Amino acid sequence: MKGDPILEAKGVTFCYPDGTRALEDVSVSIPKGKKTAFLGPNGAGKTTLFLHFNGILRPQQGEICFEGQPVRYDRASLLELRRKVGVVFQDPDTQLFSATVMQEISFGPLNLGLPEEEVWERVKEVMIATDVFHLKDRPTHFLSYGQKKRVALADILAMQPDVLICDEPTAWLDPQHSAQIMKLLDKINSKGITIVFSTHDVDLAYSWADYVVVVQGGKIVGEGTPEAIFRDHELLQAAALDRPWVLEVHQELCRKGWLFVGSPPRTKKDLFSLIRKNHPQDSQGGLRRGYTTGTCAAAAARAAVLVLQGQKLTSVEVKLPGGGVCELPIAGWERKGDQATAWVIKDAGDDPDVTNGARVQATVRLQPGEIVVRGGPGVGVVTKPGLAVPPGQPAINPVPLQMIRENVAAVLPPGAGAEVTISVPEGEKLARKTMNPQLGIVGGISILGTTGIVEPVSEKAFMQALVPQLKIAAAFGYDTVILTPGRQGKKLATKFLKVPPDAVVLMSNFVGFMLEKCVQLGFRQAVLWGHVGKLAKVAAGCFHTHNRISDGRTEVVAALAAARGADSSLIQKILAFPTVEGMVSILQEAGLQEVWSDLAARASQRAVAYTRQALRVGTVLLSVKEEILGWDDSAAEILEQAGWDGLRKRL
Repeated sequence: MKGDPILEAKGVTFCYPDGTRALEDVSVSIPKGKKTAFLGPNGAGKTTLFLHFNGILRPQQGEICFEGQPVRYDRASLLELRRKVGVVFQDPDTQLFSATVMQEISFGPLNLGLPEEEVWERVKEVMIATDVFHLKDRPTHFLSYGQKKRVALADILAMQPDVLICDEPTAWLDPQHSAQIMKLLDKINSKGITIVFSTHDVDLAYSWADYVVVVQGGKIVGEGTPEAIFRDHELLQAAALDRPWVLEVHQELCRKGWLFVGSPPRTKKDLFSLIRKNHPQDSQGGLRRGYTTGTCAAAAARAAVLVLQGQKLTSVEVKLPGGGVCELPIAGWERKGDQATAWVIKDAGDDPDVTNGARVQATVRLQPGEIVVRGGPGVGVVTKPGLAVPPGQPAINPVPLQMIRENVAAVLPPGAGAEVTISVPEGEKLARKTMNPQLGIVGGISILGTTGIVEPVSEKAFMQALVPQLKIAAAFGYDTVILTPGRQGKKLATKFLKVPPDAVVLMSNFVGFMLEKCVQLGFRQAVLWGHVGKLAKVAAGCFHTHNRISDGRTEVVAALAAARGADSSLIQKILAFPTVEGMVSILQEAGLQEVWSDLAARASQRAVAYTRQALRVGTVLLSVKEEILGWDDSAAEILEQAGWDGLRKRL
């Protein structure tokens, strides 16, 4: 970002006559067309360096260069340098000496020997630009301090410099006048003029500058982009500089889990925009978002590399898959010989994620060549085909794997490689509470995340987590699957029908979604197998069966009973029951057990219609007592064709 230099100091050393060593071997370059801030305490050498930049002072050692050429100190060369490099002093009273504003601003151009008409045009232009035109006839000693600051700027701008150096331009100004001065400098910079300024205000330097130089004791102790400078905690501590308030607030909001997506803000406006982006009014009812295990692993890996480079971290910036940036707190780190380990505590926000609070860590050892990512203790190993990761490999999905590599590469020296081992100390225990055992992932959890952010109680994420079951079944060559709402249904399918476990797929409440996925993945047939209370909703045309979204159970059972000849009193009894389970004994007493097979057939018809006849579907209904209540002919035929003929034997 630094760009071509317009001004350079090369090994500059300078002592004042009283022996004060103001600059010592200072080397720094000023990027052309940019805004460069110099930060440092009083007496650091900032003003002395500025006076070298336009030839008022001359180095005792080293040299100053302008546009690549060493500065010459003969009269003509210095006049030309000072025309191109103007300095506005901290105290305008040391700069203003003419009787009126007009005389003050026109002094420089007149001394260039320009025609009076051209001088007037220049002076008029800069007076309008600096908002002092209405003061043109006023004596300079009658001006307010803010007005004097603007006249001093106009004084230099009338010379049409290439570089404008301002020594503490907002010193002793109130916030309103400070903002006016900085807005004016922004406008000047937009015309291609390089701005160099000194300040004690870290908030101003961070929000406004393109490049920051830190000076202490006559030496340059740090330089870089504002983001890089104010992330360097050791530099800030050594230079006795605070972090900008907007960064402090941002970091605290990140720690509390309220900010995730977006680069660290530079201004108050940026921060408010970031908050709105992370918390739109229609998002999740105000619930807090979290980070995926993939983001935590990438943060830990990046931090471990920085630890190897000697940094002491409390947080680290992570690039997300979509190009966004977030900052995660680092819970701890350690270095042993040629490797370092850093860890992050997973924060899932308000999502009921079993990995919330888990320690996700990365151990990194530098090596030549490529970046190799391995799975350590607590990271599962894939044993079945059909998943995004091939069998035998650690369960680190492709997107987080790439995120880990990119974040490590971003902080490695050019051409360097690394061996990265991701581990989760409690991973094997946590994995028992996930679907990993059903998916054939053994020994730990999976490192997941397509966006890097966990949406609280995200139904979409839950739905997508069910799909790998179908992919595994397809990889084993099955063209028929059993879809069941819960784990009990899966247990009964393998028990009653002798169905291979990999052909029994949990669908939760998302019947329609999983039917669509069956079609997309090429399955020919499916059997809906589960409790009658859930699948009765499918017969009613409901394909999301959560009780807060759909129902219709009693109505469809009552209608089918009526079709079988039930009288009005029986129908009233059915409608009065809050659960389908309670209707079983009523229909049995009435000799209408066939209603359950009718219900199964109705559910199958609805499911086939939902897939637009792309999938053959049968249905088997179970009671809470683990008994088969009803089935349709399609279910029996599908199971027999698949070789799972336990249904007819069971009946």
